[in-house]
Amino acid sequence: MTTPPARPLTRRRFALYVARSFAAAGAAGCAHVAPASSSSSSSPRAIFDAYFAAAQAGDVEAVLASFAEDAEYEDVTFAYRGRGKAELRGMFASAFRGLAPVERRVIRLVADASRVAAEWEAVGTHAGPMLGVPATGRRIHLRALSLIEVKGDRIRLVTDYTDRAGLERQLGLR
Repeated sequence: MTTPPARPLTRRRFALYVARSFAAAGAAGCAHVAPASSSSSSSPRAIFDAYFAAAQAGDVEAVLASFAEDAEYEDVTFAYRGRGKAELRGMFASAFRGLAPVERRVIRLVADASRVAAEWEAVGTHAGPMLGVPATGRRIHLRALSLIEVKGDRIRLVTDYTDRAGLERQLGLR
């Protein structure tokens, strides 16, 4: 993938960076939302598929099985940063309670030998606290981009960028 610009990252520059990354990955022959069966079980794509399927099922322990012991997870939009499975367990459990049941879908994905970039969406019911708002029972449509680094057969780093403005509108905060 291309290196992010050194200047402050505006929404427009970030969108261009992601678009260039997707284009560069495609030119390099990386996978574009190909069937999961075309990946070996330890490829970054297969590891992402297992992680995403576990998230779809709301299975915290299966999600954590995809991560290295000292893995890091950052959601830039929500200013969250966690390290290690113990910290991540609570974050995923809270997220799965907040939006359940949920249907997740990958919109676009590129992968190379050690990284995955996936644009995805989740649709579900606001069933638990989210951004300080108690459950409303509203249908929520969330879009996000995950940048994932894999080392060996585990996720080492996830950096998420989420559509917070859209989520806040749907929760009645805007």
